[in-house]
Amino acid sequence: MRTYSIAAIPGSLDRRMFSEIMLQRQFAMYHDLGARRTFLLTSGETESLSGAFPGLEMIGADVADTESAEEIMYLVASAPQSGVDVIGNLYRLFGGLEARVLVTFTPLGRNEVMSAKLKAERMLSSKETAFTESVSTRAETISQTAAVHKDSYMGSDEKDYLMNLLETLKSAAMTNGSAYKIGIFLIGEYASVLGYLSSSLTVLEKVKVKPRSLEGLCEAAKRRDAMPFDPAGAAKMIGFSSSIRINNSIGAALPVSEGEISLGYSMEGSVRETAESVLTDSSSFNLGMLISGVPGTGKTFAAMHIVGQLTRKGGLRAVIISPTDEWNSFGHENGLRVIKLQRPGMHFNFFKCDSGIEIGKFYENLAMLLAAASDAGPYTNTLERCLLSAFRKIYAKGGIPDPVNAYGEIEEAIIEQHGKRTGVGAKYTKHGENARAALENLRSMLNRPEFSKREGENFAGLLKSGVVFDLSGISNKMKQFYSALILNQAYGVADTFDTRGDGELRMIICLEEAQSMFRPDRNSAAAADLVQRIQDFRKRGVGLILMTHSVIDIEPEIRRLCQMKLYFRQSADVARFAANDLLFGEMEKELLTERLKSLEQRICAINYLQGRERACAGFVRLPKVEPHADDCAQREVSENSSGWKDTTIKIVDRDGNPKAGERFQVFYVGEMMCDCESDASGSATVTGTIDGNGYKLIVLGERKKDSKTFRVVGGEINIVRI
Repeated sequence: MRTYSIAAIPGSLDRRMFSEIMLQRQFAMYHDLGARRTFLLTSGETESLSGAFPGLEMIGADVADTESAEEIMYLVASAPQSGVDVIGNLYRLFGGLEARVLVTFTPLGRNEVMSAKLKAERMLSSKETAFTESVSTRAETISQTAAVHKDSYMGSDEKDYLMNLLETLKSAAMTNGSAYKIGIFLIGEYASVLGYLSSSLTVLEKVKVKPRSLEGLCEAAKRRDAMPFDPAGAAKMIGFSSSIRINNSIGAALPVSEGEISLGYSMEGSVRETAESVLTDSSSFNLGMLISGVPGTGKTFAAMHIVGQLTRKGGLRAVIISPTDEWNSFGHENGLRVIKLQRPGMHFNFFKCDSGIEIGKFYENLAMLLAAASDAGPYTNTLERCLLSAFRKIYAKGGIPDPVNAYGEIEEAIIEQHGKRTGVGAKYTKHGENARAALENLRSMLNRPEFSKREGENFAGLLKSGVVFDLSGISNKMKQFYSALILNQAYGVADTFDTRGDGELRMIICLEEAQSMFRPDRNSAAAADLVQRIQDFRKRGVGLILMTHSVIDIEPEIRRLCQMKLYFRQSADVARFAANDLLFGEMEKELLTERLKSLEQRICAINYLQGRERACAGFVRLPKVEPHADDCAQREVSENSSGWKDTTIKIVDRDGNPKAGERFQVFYVGEMMCDCESDASGSATVTGTIDGNGYKLIVLGERKKDSKTFRVVGGEINIVRI
């Protein structure tokens, strides 16, 4: 016999159907109470069971042989009364006890059933009749009297058992002799188990038998002179451990679909994979996609599976913003540039507006996204207004803004709106102090050589070839800030597209950890802007894929507008919100909520468009994408010089004579870098400055009004005359 471990069962398994399907072959249920595991032993194939019960998972296994047991107790018993879950109670009462229970089911033929029926009738005929009653009834269609006789046998439990048995055998005879001979074997520490079974079943015989193999015990039960059970009675002796995973089956398999992009393989009832691919058109992604699930469930694999198909079609701009390096090897394999931010040797000016992009829209979006990513809290609007004021002046001058000068203009805007200048500097209001404090991320960025140069990469060119931005080298605090800056560049390129792109996909933007940018906040300008953009993206042929761990971390209006959804396993507290987002029937919502809590890896509930005309909902399994290891030789930039150099400051008088003991301070983007004093040669060295960038030098006088300000250049020898 073949042995299978039961790994999962459907939420509502029809045990009678189970017994009827198995009628053509002998089988046994082996219950290991100590390990709380259930095994199925069968002499035939199991495809019919798997087909009848979507969600039933069986894994080939071996169970311990019984030959080492000292003795085995065999019972001949009747079926329990309806409503009594004998096997389930065994696990509940004796789970952990070193005892095993083997229940064998041997199918009988019609001749064997009829023989048992005659035997039961002879036994009953030998008992005394307590009374016979006649009941007269009148038929509605014809006038006649029929005598209905009911014979009741009073007395022993044996008589009651024989009466029930006869009814069972009559039922079996009327269904072409469908019946089982059942044996119950107890192995190990079975004394307490035997006591429970004796109180739950009518035990006719208790026999200690010689230990044998499991197959031998099944054969022994077949030879015993036991009374048969009909399928309904046999079903009461079928049970499973409560430790087995429940697979709730929801809905049917998704219909055959048409399209060029596969979303995965259709899952019948969410539990059984079919060979049918769920397909959709590439232009469907113009309507937005949301991928959500707890970590480790397959969100990134799903996005790679989809983006990989889209990029292989060619002619598509792809922008992937990833907080980890998971996408790097994928990018190399699919011909995308892979850019690891904060790697020396590659320069970006995020204030640069490439040609063809409308400057007004560009800096308005930049102000909005910077404010949203700067952790300004209740002062987000204050910071955004200051940024807008500064950017109007910066971009009105034309050309490419210098990042350091841009920061200076932002500080000036904060002073104008929320502060005032004094003889010794600037004094800020509460709003001004908070707005200035919120710029910490911007100051941190400009302190790196890669992001402080006027020259920089052409973003429009990068996006045209497709690019993966790897943010793994950036601190968690800064990741959302860089995501905002990259997203603004992508928005700028998207705004250059015409509005006749409804039927094609021109660009795809994939943003991981989207909750950092578009969290549910009524005052979030970035989230409100995205709501409008999703509607506009459809006409411009721009697809958007947002990825997040929890659906409630995304603005509800954004979730409603994203018509493509892939929801993987959800945490218990948000599963009902995820279920409400999906287009399943109201009657299935409760089951769907429970199923979302237990989805296996790479299985997800989906909403998708079939031909962009009909929305469908169901379940799919995503194929696993296995990118090769990242090849260092394919890196886009070299690990060359860091860009930081020492700067020499030499202070001399008008005649060029060195001035020793002069105290001075060096400032960069509003922060003091050092407080130094010149040596005997009038010189001092400032470390960690950016080569070629400008710095503010203040030579301190006896009084503050006597201090003098100069501009020096990083990485050079600067002679300052005072």
